[in-house]
Amino acid sequence: MKQRFLVCGFVFFGMCLLALGLGWNQFVPTTIYWTPEKAEEFSAAQTELHAQWHNQKDARYAEQAEAAKARFLRIRDELESARISRSHFKTAFLAGGVLSLLVGISIHLAGGQNE
Repeated sequence: MKQRFLVCGFVFFGMCLLALGLGWNQFVPTTIYWTPEKAEEFSAAQTELHAQWHNQKDARYAEQAEAAKARFLRIRDELESARISRSHFKTAFLAGGVLSLLVGISIHLAGGQNE
């Protein structure tokens, strides 16, 4: 009897984790990882880098171009980090769900062999 509840618990918990992992992008707003202010900063950095790119022939703008490039690369790395962080949570929930299901199935199969 105890084993039945244990198996049902693991299977139910695994299904919940799988559902959470599959729907993670719909459940959690993107603003948790990437704010509108960061999006504006990314756009501004990209625009500034593009403008400086056209001025690269002029030696006077070389420092400004390097600063614009460094700013853009920094904010681009932050964006990539936000994307990776979001996918890590999704993957963790999916892996936890699969693991929980496997444990539940293993307990069920082991209990069937003992009887």
